[in-house]
Amino acid sequence: MPPSVIPEPEDVSPQVESAAMPAAPVTTAAAQPSRPSFDAPPRTQPTTQTLEEAQQAADEVIIPVTVRIRTGTRNRAREAYRVTNYQEGDESFGHFVDIAILREIARREQLHNGGHPYQGSASPLRPGRSI
Repeated sequence: MPPSVIPEPEDVSPQVESAAMPAAPVTTAAAQPSRPSFDAPPRTQPTTQTLEEAQQAADEVIIPVTVRIRTGTRNRAREAYRVTNYQEGDESFGHFVDIAILREIARREQLHNGGHPYQGSASPLRPGRSI
């Protein structure tokens, strides 16, 4: 299996606020950040649901997930979240990670599955790395 290649961003220099810049950006309804169409579903539930809607909502319960990643990846992700969460409208770091995973899933579905969504499975993955 060929090694994965992760492209480096073009500009990784930290952004520094000058004294003339406001502490928090001012946004209006027209300046709201665009969200991808495959964004995580809303976290609020309607008060009346059909059985089918309730079953779908149960599948979207937010659960804790533990993975091992490189320290540098974690640190870059944390800083990207800290610097952009207000502008992007992230609810939490978990929401930020959820969106990042959804973007990668969509990319792989497009590349390897003809743009069709993978069905998904709750079965556990094999532990350890692929050999």
